[in-house]
Amino acid sequence: MATAPAFARLLGVAAFFVLAVSLVVAGDASAQTTGIKAPAPAGTQWEVLAGYNTVTHEGVDPFALDIWRTDGSDTGGTPVLAPVAGEVGYSSSTCVSILTAEVDLMMCHIYPESGLRRGDPVNLGQRIGTVAPAGEAGNNGVAHIHFQLNVRDDEAWSSGDSLPFSGAYAIEGVNFEPITDSNGHAGRGFTSTNAEGPAAASASGAVSAGPDRLVAPGETVTLQATGTRNASAFWAQQSGPTVLPQIAQGTSVSFVAPSEVGASMTFRLIVSDGGNITTDDILVTVTASSTPPPAEPAPQIATGTIVDGEVFRGGISMVLFGGGSTDTLIQAIACPLPELAMWASAPDGRLVQYTVGRPAFVNASWAALFPSGLPELTPLLLKCS
Repeated sequence: MATAPAFARLLGVAAFFVLAVSLVVAGDASAQTTGIKAPAPAGTQWEVLAGYNTVTHEGVDPFALDIWRTDGSDTGGTPVLAPVAGEVGYSSSTCVSILTAEVDLMMCHIYPESGLRRGDPVNLGQRIGTVAPAGEAGNNGVAHIHFQLNVRDDEAWSSGDSLPFSGAYAIEGVNFEPITDSNGHAGRGFTSTNAEGPAAASASGAVSAGPDRLVAPGETVTLQATGTRNASAFWAQQSGPTVLPQIAQGTSVSFVAPSEVGASMTFRLIVSDGGNITTDDILVTVTASSTPPPAEPAPQIATGTIVDGEVFRGGISMVLFGGGSTDTLIQAIACPLPELAMWASAPDGRLVQYTVGRPAFVNASWAALFPSGLPELTPLLLKCS
């Protein structure tokens, strides 16, 4: 594994100056020694592997820190605990952020706990993930946590101005004041006092497509998702006589049951929230029955359309007939950037997401799926926030 100096030199090749950000807090910031907790269990010891103003911490996060353990235990596999209480702001396959009333606190190069979704409440000390081993989750061969603090911005794709870990946001009382030095604060350490606590109660249940259904021939059937909250929901028919388009968007979808008694159809509910994909299947079987079918809830109409020369809002499904690069596709879509998110289906059936404006490692699965651009007749889901 790479040594700390070698990794720090790799990340700190070029020095550059940044504007110091003033963090306004009540009273004297230097007197505030509590700050925030470390994102790891109490007693673990940590050191700054790569500090402020490194090559990989440009743009929206010049004050980000890469931290690793120095107490003799492997950093990879260490539980990641919420350093503050708040709510999930962003969650992908390798990152989680926690929103408070003022800030967005991001942790990357980790494997988040399953089920974390944007808007979920988070308790201080709640386990939110595990540090990825060396060579995984985009960590450049060294197990560590990318720790980033920004002014809160409620857009799912965006981060506000970068903030230093100082004053009210000092880590375990260690003040990482804003400086313009390349690789600033590298080598400084702290010990966690964060105690693992229970998960916060969710405001909604698990995502569900509902129980399997028996329906009559010719019956109008409505499938209703639950537990989706404000996430993007889609339906895809997996088997049986075709009654749905390739992909239908919305928390509910309606169709007319086939006339053939015994016909069965499987439908998959696909819910995407901040890069997390959750699915649930439902089996619908046509049966001869004199029992009147139960009343169906009113269908919800999926919103979103494309009009020549105008911006679409909401979500749509489409097929890319001519193929092309991701950048070319983005330029051709009438959506003000960076408000666009796209999904495509991988060979194993997973939906792979591309979100405009996120770091390259967040969109790594998309790049791996389309290394030479999107082929002709690629089915896509698009959402313009």
